[in-house]
Amino acid sequence: MLRDIILFGVSVGVLCLYFAFLLYEWFLNKKKMRAETDKTYNFILPAAKRILSILQNRLYMELKEETLKRYRKLYVGKSDDDIKRDYYIKHISVFLYMLGICQVLFFVTLLSCQNDRELVCGYYIEKNDIGGEQKEIKVETKIGGLEKELDITLPERKYSDEEIKIQSEKVKKYIYAHYLGKNKSSDKVCKNLYLMKKVKGSMFVVSWFSDDEKIISEQGKVYGSRISKPQQVGLTAVIKYEAFKEKLRFNVIVTPVKKGNEQSIWDELDKLLSDAMEKTKSLRYFKLPEKVAGKKIKYGINRYEPLWKLTAIMAVMFIIVPYLLESVTKSKVSDREKQLKLAYPEMIEKFVLLVNAGLPVKNAWIRITETEGEKSKANNYTDKNYLSKNYRDNYYLIEEMLLTRRQMENGLSEEKAYELFGRRIGLLSYMKFCTLLVQNMKKGTADLIRILEYESADVFNERKENVKILGEEAGTKLLLPMMIMMVIIFAIIMYAAFAGM
Repeated sequence: MLRDIILFGVSVGVLCLYFAFLLYEWFLNKKKMRAETDKTYNFILPAAKRILSILQNRLYMELKEETLKRYRKLYVGKSDDDIKRDYYIKHISVFLYMLGICQVLFFVTLLSCQNDRELVCGYYIEKNDIGGEQKEIKVETKIGGLEKELDITLPERKYSDEEIKIQSEKVKKYIYAHYLGKNKSSDKVCKNLYLMKKVKGSMFVVSWFSDDEKIISEQGKVYGSRISKPQQVGLTAVIKYEAFKEKLRFNVIVTPVKKGNEQSIWDELDKLLSDAMEKTKSLRYFKLPEKVAGKKIKYGINRYEPLWKLTAIMAVMFIIVPYLLESVTKSKVSDREKQLKLAYPEMIEKFVLLVNAGLPVKNAWIRITETEGEKSKANNYTDKNYLSKNYRDNYYLIEEMLLTRRQMENGLSEEKAYELFGRRIGLLSYMKFCTLLVQNMKKGTADLIRILEYESADVFNERKENVKILGEEAGTKLLLPMMIMMVIIFAIIMYAAFAGM
């Protein structure tokens, strides 16, 4: 009882503190939230920001350089401080969401455990009503210093006047096939027999009688420790249904088994349980024995097993989810590199075309960013769903070029802006392109157009190779659906073949 109160109180207290903290931070920052453009985690966001400020005041928090590089590639133009702040807020928000979900699940499971009270007054277990299924329950049993978890199977309360008649042959076949239990032969019986009282799916009642109750009880309990040599014991099964009655005769040979004092206590408890079941057939409650071998018995039911399983699942979630977040980020970086590789040929072709038309390098750069970047920003820059298809396909390249353009407009030299552009992207083709532009600015390369045309031709061939690779990858992805379809077709053919036999 004390454990129930402690668990319930701690669960309710933690849940109330959690939601109180979220609501307090939300109301405190309600006006600021209206001005936020980012709607992600809008309810959790104020609490996540407060937790981040507390952690930053008390702990030294620094991102790994590898992680920071990945996020620099994904969030073009953001400063390192903004990237770190967004990274920590995102992870803290996910943690708070998970914590809330886990607390609610824990509380609901705790309530269900409280409602699941199988053991009444310490010694009584309620059986299922007429027509219900048999009840299987695990009882934690303590006898003096001994402890054991007993598996108790309780049949439903009987009402023989409404039983349904089935063929007796089915019942007999079932008895012959299963009465030995885990024993392999009737000539060597050392384990308990399965002397069923009823056959599943049938309302026939089976009664068992043993020629020697000291060796084999009517419940099928084999007391091999009570004999010193193999002994034959006769069993009689009586199948009853209203006026119908038939006897089946079995002869088994029991082999001796030596057991210790502890096992003798459990054997005696099993016999007491069997006797108690016989005495309480028509009663609503089944009373468990209070004493065995002169020792008092204490019973208990582990009602919190689902709770501990849920706790283990929650612990695994808190380990897996951060790893999944990092995996998603790495996947986005990989997609970024693929998109940049595919966008490079088109960018070179446009650049060569504009330079050939007489535009300086800087003006050609600005014109490329204006064609798609400015047009998409004018529509709705914050929502990618409204961006043009070409802008979505070249999102990272256009954003990098726009950032370089803004840097030049803010006073940064062209050479430095192009160098930073190549470093941020980090791909060899872009770095080579930026090197050509920088050399042109510093040394005035006269053959820039011819070199760019050669580069465009090489890139075109590379683009064809990339398309081939993408086609091979698509074919690999289609392999599994093709195999599934083949298995389905074979299954249909085989079914038709066997159905026609």
